Amino acid sequence: MPSLVLNANPGKYLNLRGVNCKDKNFNYPKTGAPATINNELWAVINLIPAVLFGVGEIFTNWYHFKQSFYKVATTFLFGAFTSNSLTYMAKFYVGQLRPDFLAVCEVDCTDKGWISDVTCQDSQTKEPYYDARLSFYSLYSSHVMYSMVFTVYYIQARMKGSGWTHLVKPAMQLMLMLLAVWVGYTRVNDNKNHLYDVLIGLLQGGFLAFLMVHHLFPEVFKLKEEVEESDEQQGLAGP
Repeated sequence: MPSLVLNANPGKYLNLRGVNCKDKNFNYPKTGAPATINNELWAVINLIPAVLFGVGEIFTNWYHFKQSFYKVATTFLFGAFTSNSLTYMAKFYVGQLRPDFLAVCEVDCTDKGWISDVTCQDSQTKEPYYDARLSFYSLYSSHVMYSMVFTVYYIQARMKGSGWTHLVKPAMQLMLMLLAVWVGYTRVNDNKNHLYDVLIGLLQGGFLAFLMVHHLFPEVFKLKEEVEESDEQQGLAGP
């Protein structure tokens, strides 16, 4: 996968673009507190689709649980790796600087304008200085929007309700979408991404999920009984 290759040797593939010391877009302060989305919270967010897939298949496809869960999970992961690869390709090719780049890299900007060959105060081989060049576009935003939109479509296909329970499904779907947007907000608030990085990431993730569901793997969201019924109808309609 492109993401694995690029991250294995960032110094070889990353576009080391220069910086304008007078550009305030890259002169945001480095936040002293840990990022809003830490590793633990990110792991929990990524577990949400898996949990909902498991619960959904238990209640709607119990007799074929292993087969159906495997199909949904592998399709979801294929799209997730595709989304991440597209994002990393853009990150490394563009090499856009993060809003806090000057603070992270500790660039000496005294009486300077454009610097084509940026020299950080510490070794450039360290990960933070490469990561500070990977702003466009937001991986967190693209990944979480893909995950949540895919899960929203899954809930739409699996969850049936009547009476007052018909409100549960849209409420769950709305919460998932709000979670995706909130993750994007945190990246801007933590000075990790520019606003346009987040917006493009959200659009890419949502569009890829739409393609996965409606054009690439629509049969994944059908129950086994629905697939068999569809096959029978096609057989009866055939010559």
